[in-house]
This record gives sequence, structure tokens and C-alpha cells, in this order.
Amino acid sequence: MSKVTRRQVLGAALAGSLGAALAPMARAATGGLPIVGAIRWDAWYDPDGQIGKAVEASLGPSQFHSRMPFFGKATDADHVRIDGNHQDVMDREIQMAKAAGLSYWAYCWYPQDSPMQNAWRLHQSSSIKDKMNWCLLWQFSNLGGRAAFEKNVPQVVKWLAQTNYQVTSEKRPLIYFNVDQPQTLAKWQNDWGMVAAALDMLRAACAAAGLAKPYLVVMNGSAEQAGDVMQKLGGDAISNYIAQTPKSDTPSFDDLRASAQHYWADMARHAPHIVPIVMTGWDTRPRKLNTPFWEHAPKRGQSIHYVPHGSPGEIKAAIGDATQYVRANPAICPSGLVLVYSWNECDEGGGCLVSVYAGGD
Repeated sequence: MSKVTRRQVLGAALAGSLGAALAPMARAATGGLPIVGAIRWDAWYDPDGQIGKAVEASLGPSQFHSRMPFFGKATDADHVRIDGNHQDVMDREIQMAKAAGLSYWAYCWYPQDSPMQNAWRLHQSSSIKDKMNWCLLWQFSNLGGRAAFEKNVPQVVKWLAQTNYQVTSEKRPLIYFNVDQPQTLAKWQNDWGMVAAALDMLRAACAAAGLAKPYLVVMNGSAEQAGDVMQKLGGDAISNYIAQTPKSDTPSFDDLRASAQHYWADMARHAPHIVPIVMTGWDTRPRKLNTPFWEHAPKRGQSIHYVPHGSPGEIKAAIGDATQYVRANPAICPSGLVLVYSWNECDEGGGCLVSVYAGGD
């Protein structure tokens, strides 16, 4: 009999907990509500690339090995190898997410030739791709300028028409639009009106293809700014990549749950419609202690406050908070959507579902 690892035990527990929590709720195919999805940031599928090496370094110390995706391996006490760029890995992820009751993944979007798109490409080529829906999570900094956007409109329409592209309860294709880097507005002549016109072009192209108007969810760390940009772009709702985190020096996971709920209320004060964001943890130590090239290292002696990752039961409860909020507030959450941070932001801070909802050797 093969040895059962701690990660396999955790995976079985989370399978039961999340499956029980979400399976009755995540019924997008039949119009049921709420519709629960999770964020993907796919640095784990190009191990020999610059970003892949950086995140392996972040999770290298033994204290962080449990944060690895299930397909990662420790090569010694201070090094790991994480290579998910294989079809069987993606197929397993699809099965895992489906079993957990998730309806969709929101893919952080990069240029099509980027290795950060490797996981999405594997999803596209999977024989079971329709078991798991997906949607765009556009990062404003990666969209380029107007000419680049307009050139890509025909391809975007084709993606939105895919059978496993996530739609709202009203069958509108879902797009998250992260505008946390407003300095990139310079590529659009510092004019939100130009961005709005480009999005109108996309809406018109969707209508010409027989698709419903896309449901645009604007994301920003400030709920007030998100609401302002949503209005300028003719968007439909606001959300964010993460919720506000507790200010306490020693916060608990319950504190994180409470902070998320306060954040939903803050969003609802600044926009007519919102998508609640669920936190599964917030422990940034891997990146603070082994800082990747795209972030700034903490100052010498600076303390690192973190929230312990949620247990399977705590994650279930946190997602339950959001689904109950959606059902109790249909006027605020008419799309029926919930977003979870995260499926695989394993080194940034999240209690990643791909880490605990699985087992390895």
C-alpha cells in the first residue's frame, strides 16, 4: 500500500468541505446561483523561465514547501522544482476544481506568446476542457494601447463564444478588468474615454456575432476608484484581486474573513453592483524573504505581518460567507458571481486551493 501524505489527507478533507459547500451552489450551466470561481496566476508552468525560477526561489525554504502546487517537488531542504507544463497536470486540475464545486477560473491575462499563458493553452487543449469554465482577467498593464486592443477584438469575440467561457446568470460573457496600474493609461493618451470607446467596439463586435453584451467587472484596490472607473468605462460591477487585510499585528483567519465582509460593504457604497472577493489566506513571507525581481524587498528589520492560511473548514466558511451575501443581496449582486483568491497564487499570499486540494507522492 502506498504511503498517504499529509497533503493527500488535506486534499481529501478540502474535497469534502468545498464540495459540500459549493456543489449545490455552483450551477452556472443551469442558471443556478451563486457562481463561484477562482483566480489563476500561472507562474508554475515555465520552470526554466525567469518568472518560474523566481517563484521556485520564493517557495524554496522548507517552511514553505507545503505552499507548492501538488505537482511541485522538494529537491532538498532549500530548493524546489515546480513544473506544471504538462497536459496530465492540467487535466487533473480541471478534475480537482470540478470536484470542489468551482464553476470557473479567472485567468490573469498576458500576451499570447508569454509562458504565463501556458496553463491556459493546456486548458484549451484538454479533452475535458468543458468540465471547467474560464474567463479573462485583463490586467490593464498588459493590454497595450488602443491599436493593439482593437487588433485583438476579433480573437476576443471568438474566446467569449466558446462553450466553456463563463457567463453570468443572464448569459453575458464575464470579463474582469484589473486597473490597479493606472499609470498605464498613458498608452491611451491619459483618456479613459478612449478606453471606453475601445470597449464599445468590443461590445458591438459581440452583438454582431450574436453574443450578449460582456459583463465588465472593474477591479481596483480602492473601491472608490473602482466605482469611478466603472462609470467611465460603462462597466457593470466592481471587485478586486484581494480584499482588505486585517491591520492587527497578529491577525487570525477569522479577522481576514471579517475584513473581507467589510470590504464588500465598502464596494457596495461605491458601485451599484459588486462581485464579492473571498480570501483563503494572506501570508506574504515567501516573497518578502526571497523577493522576486518584480517586487521590492522589505526594509531591513521590517516585521512581516501575515494571516495563517485557512483550514478546509475555514475556507468553506469564508466561501459560504460570500455565497450567502450574494443570495441575500440580489440587487447588489445580480450577476450571481463570487471570486476566490486564489487557485494558485501560491507564493504571493493566498492559501491556494491547488496546494491543499490535492496530493502528491
